[in-house]
Amino acid sequence: VKKRERKLVRLQKKVNRANVITVISKYTEQVVRQNLILNNKPVHVVYNGNSLQLFEQTSKPNFIYFDDFIFSIGIISAKKNFHVLLPLLKNNTQLHLVIAGNKSSAYAQKLIELANKMGVGKQLHLPGTITDETKYWLYKNCKAFVFPSLTEGFGLPVVEAMSLGKPVFLSTLSSLPEVGGTQAHYWNNFEPQHIVEIFEQGIQKFDAKKSIESIEWTKQFSWEQAAKKYLQLYETV
Repeated sequence: VKKRERKLVRLQKKVNRANVITVISKYTEQVVRQNLILNNKPVHVVYNGNSLQLFEQTSKPNFIYFDDFIFSIGIISAKKNFHVLLPLLKNNTQLHLVIAGNKSSAYAQKLIELANKMGVGKQLHLPGTITDETKYWLYKNCKAFVFPSLTEGFGLPVVEAMSLGKPVFLSTLSSLPEVGGTQAHYWNNFEPQHIVEIFEQGIQKFDAKKSIESIEWTKQFSWEQAAKKYLQLYETV
């Protein structure tokens, strides 16, 4: 609690000095307004751009020895809520789950233990931190991108996956509905049956048309557009 309070004090000092506030999502704007005193200073939403590095040719990672897999990425911590995905593996013994990212947390170990307890340990793969080339290959070749996170200021992996025309499955929390829009599929709760049903329905309905629509949706998240908005703000200030 004290650490949070100290952080808020530091942020408040910066806000006090500023003429204009920028945030990376409407959700973040809500959080800012709830926790800081803005004194009627204008707040502008400037979305992050898609930073995904594209590769013409990529090699299959050594740990991929299966055909069907769903993918997620992020520091493996409790707020990412990855354990709710395990029923998908229980429902389909041919399906694998790859979660890339730092796995040094106690939560990562609990995730492995829970997977083993559920009998799906061999379907869960935690390769740790990966290269941009491997990340691109996993996005490009996954069956779907899954992101049941509890809190995200923006959720860049969602944009990265959708920019390659992949179906994405998200929680309805924090900024994710804002970033995923109507193109994403959403879990309204984390009950195992609901997780499986939404995923199965979404996969069945996803087609080439929806893939193209997802790609089009992500074009609003570009660093070029972000730079133009920041430049306009600098000129007004």
